[in-house]
Amino acid sequence: YCDQNILQLQSHEQVRDFFTAHPSNAFLITTDRRIEGLQGQFPTDVNMLRETRRFLRPESLVLLGRSKLLAADAVRPADSPAEVDRSLGRLNR
Repeated sequence: YCDQNILQLQSHEQVRDFFTAHPSNAFLITTDRRIEGLQGQFPTDVNMLRETRRFLRPESLVLLGRSKLLAADAVRPADSPAEVDRSLGRLNR
């Protein structure tokens, strides 16, 4: 993980505080089942960036973040949607 901490957020307050404390380069991975309970818990500029089905599971992984940062910084122009999906797919294991 590039020698970075990966936080596990347990409450709605922690999600809100996480995005407030990190105005750039903040991403949250959750499931489509849990996202409904998170609505309204993060700033208005945080959106669903990607969604991918979990292998052999009846749910999807959802990547939340600031879309303007994704366009500018997070995904290189050479990254195809398939490459991004493969990266997210590694989290299914």
